[in-house]
Amino acid sequence: MAESIKIKVKDLNTGKIDVFEVGLEDCMADVLEAMGHNVNEYEVADGLTGRYFDKKTKFGETDKTVFAIAKK
Repeated sequence: MAESIKIKVKDLNTGKIDVFEVGLEDCMADVLEAMGHNVNEYEVADGLTGRYFDKKTKFGETDKTVFAIAKK
């Protein structure tokens, strides 16, 4: 089984925060799909730095990071 981490994801439109367990090889698109979002309609920002993640960005070491999601 691939190594996984838990991340917190906040939807900026609803304010709802969910915790997802994702593989380190997963990309943001996988998380958006798991949340039921259309990948093409969202941008993802790291809630701690405000930096935007490309949909293909790998997580690497992002434990405890809060990802914020907002519509483009």
